[in-house]
Amino acid sequence: MRTGRVLWFTLPTVVLTFAGASSPWVAQRAPRFLFPAVAAAGAALIVFSFVSSLVQSIRRRRVEGRLSFFPVVVNVVAMVFLVLLPTTHLVRAVTPRETELRESMRALATGWAQRAIRG
Repeated sequence: MRTGRVLWFTLPTVVLTFAGASSPWVAQRAPRFLFPAVAAAGAALIVFSFVSSLVQSIRRRRVEGRLSFFPVVVNVVAMVFLVLLPTTHLVRAVTPRETELRESMRALATGWAQRAIRG
């Protein structure tokens, strides 16, 4: 039952990603937030898949007495390349550069100093 619900969420995500990546017409006419939202949904699906494979591996270890690492390793690799690395690029794009940070801190300190002198 759980796989069916996830499948109904996964299929539209894959179709939207494929349509946006293969057709400039779709990518140009889609709202700006659509593809970042699809990317976030894909990342959530990958993390869900990783957690599922980890839980299944632990359950299989308890029931059958054997441990299978292959699904966990595949999901870890997918999570690193499709979730963690893009997130680091996003953080780098959102955070200010060192020179911008220095200038904003200098302006903030100047504003504090002026307020302290006034009063």
